[in-house]
Amino acid sequence: MDNNYTKKEKAYKIKEEYLEWECRIFDATPRRCLVIMPIGKKRTMEYKNNMLVFNKIIKPCVEKSGYKFDCYYADIEEKDKSGNISKNVFEGLRGDDLVIADLRRSNVNVYYELGIRHTFGKRSILISHNSEVPFYFKNYKTIKYNINGNLNNEFYKRIKNQIKEIVENPDKPDNPVVDMIGIRRKLNFNSELQVYTDEKGDRFCPNCYDNNGGEQRITLKDGYTYHCLKCKGEYIDLYKKKEHLEKIRSFSNKNRMPERSGYG
Repeated sequence: MDNNYTKKEKAYKIKEEYLEWECRIFDATPRRCLVIMPIGKKRTMEYKNNMLVFNKIIKPCVEKSGYKFDCYYADIEEKDKSGNISKNVFEGLRGDDLVIADLRRSNVNVYYELGIRHTFGKRSILISHNSEVPFYFKNYKTIKYNINGNLNNEFYKRIKNQIKEIVENPDKPDNPVVDMIGIRRKLNFNSELQVYTDEKGDRFCPNCYDNNGGEQRITLKDGYTYHCLKCKGEYIDLYKKKEHLEKIRSFSNKNRMPERSGYG
C-alpha cells in the first residue's frame, strides 16, 4: 500500500479490500440444479443420445442463465462409497435449489424421483420434447425443447425466465402434491433474530409469512444482513455482525502500515 495514504485512508482502503474479498467468497458458491431424465445403459445409443440432450441443450441453458447454477444429472447406476445407489439422488431431490425433470419417454424412474421432489414442496421445472404430458401435470407449465439443439432459442428464453422466477420465489407452490394436500415446511419463530426458520436452518421473512401457507425465504445480502426480495425487508443477524466486524478488525491489524515519523 502507498505510504502517501493517511492513517484514515489506509483504514478505509483495507476495509474496502476485505469487503471485496468477502463478496467474492459469497458469490463463489454456486446453486445446484439436479436434472432427472432418461439415461439408459452406458455404451448404448440410447445413453449417447440422452447425454447429448443433457450436455448440448439442458446443461448450457441452466449454467448460462446468469444465476450461477452447477447443473448435473441423476445417474442411479453410480454408487456412493457406502454402495448406496440412490442416496446421492435422494439428497439432491431434498436439498438442491432446483430440479429439472425431463418427461419424455414416460420414464418410471423420472416420475418416481419427481414425486419425491414434490413431497418436499420444493421447486421444479418440467420439460419435454413431446406434446403429451401425464394427466397430473397437465395444469402445470411444461417447457418444450427440440432435439435439434440449434432450434431451441425459445426454450432457452423460457427456461431462463422460469429460473429467474424460482430464484426470486423459491417457496412458491408449483406441484399437485402441495396444491392438493397443502404440504408445507415446518417453521419456527426465532425470537432473537425475529425471523422464521426451518429444520435446515433456512430463514423466512416474518412479514410475508401467513397461516395459509405463504412464506418467503430471505437471502444473505452481505456478511450479516438478510434481505427479502418480496417485501424488501432487511434483518440483521447481530451474531454474524459481531463476527464480521471482528474479521475486519483482525484483517486491519494484520495489514496495518507502520506510521511515518516526521514530515519527510
